[in-house]
Amino acid sequence: MVDTAPASGWTGGVGFITKDKIKEHLPGPSDDALIFVCGPPGFYNVISGGKTPDYKQGPLTGYLKELGYNESQVFKF
Repeated sequence: MVDTAPASGWTGGVGFITKDKIKEHLPGPSDDALIFVCGPPGFYNVISGGKTPDYKQGPLTGYLKELGYNESQVFKF
């Protein structure tokens, strides 16, 4: 998913990640789901909440928390 397509022929998603796009493209919350999150601080804030200052996972917030995922189903790197 990119905010602007890099060139003609791009077949991936374009736009911003929303709760609806998460529901459409990712597995729902379950014991066998693991969602990996990586990006700039603003992205973390919206999607999952950031890591702590000492680089631990930190609490789960944002869209993933709102959609019912728990801290064992999300890994921030």
